[in-house]
Amino acid sequence: MIDFRSIRLEDRAWIDHCRDLGKHPFSALSFPSLFVWQRDYGLVIGGDPDFFVVKSKHDGGYFAPCGDEEKCERFLEEAFCEEGKQKVLYLTKEQAERAASEGGYRLRHAPNLSEYICSSKALAIQEGHVSYTYRKKCRKFAQEFPYTAKQIEPEDIPKFLKLVAWWEAAFGRKKMDLDATRLSLENYEALGMQGVTIRTQEGYMAFIIGFPSALDTYTMSMVKYDLRLTPSVVMVSIHEQAKRLTASFPFCNLEEDLGIQGIRQAKLQCAPIRMQEVYVIEK
Repeated sequence: MIDFRSIRLEDRAWIDHCRDLGKHPFSALSFPSLFVWQRDYGLVIGGDPDFFVVKSKHDGGYFAPCGDEEKCERFLEEAFCEEGKQKVLYLTKEQAERAASEGGYRLRHAPNLSEYICSSKALAIQEGHVSYTYRKKCRKFAQEFPYTAKQIEPEDIPKFLKLVAWWEAAFGRKKMDLDATRLSLENYEALGMQGVTIRTQEGYMAFIIGFPSALDTYTMSMVKYDLRLTPSVVMVSIHEQAKRLTASFPFCNLEEDLGIQGIRQAKLQCAPIRMQEVYVIEK
């Protein structure tokens, strides 16, 4: 039996060692994502130096095991011998089809968890296609709120934490990502986070943070802003971050939409060039 526990900052080297980016491309399996979302999704981790698996109390299942192939296969066999309904999330189609054929598990596509992949140059409005709405929102916001943008520095973090506190006072637990945003800011350097902050002429601020999730892909998330600004600042934040990524990361991962219509519509406005499709196997 595997002993599960909370995810610690010192687990980063272990997770990075075991996670093959080609086999496990999903941002949800990256260390920064696992660490900051562990409270909201009840994530716990277990394994040995060459293998790890994450269990999600929220999803009632396991994330795809990473590391030594034999140990991963053995884990799946043991997991599906447990009593009650079992499932494993964040599998590629190939992995899920192989597991279903070899183990007799049910396979299903999980579109709500699938991740939106966009061109960095397109989001930077340099090359490629983005929607008319995306361009319009970026242009209109710049006209209404002339701003400057810069890379986030450590000294900016306390101001952003105050902004998160403002959101908590305004929305409470309706905004599920506030705890994850706070954890990202409090552990900004340890998690390898990067980001951009926007400041308008009136002194209103917004920020976007994220992290490299693959050799050619950067995951963007956690946009928060002064509530006196219009929501179009989200698109502007994505645009400004993308401008700084094109030389190093040709692709941006905007993560999943969780089946929330408003989030889905916003991400489609960024004209994703493909989806990293998530598959699930169930007992």
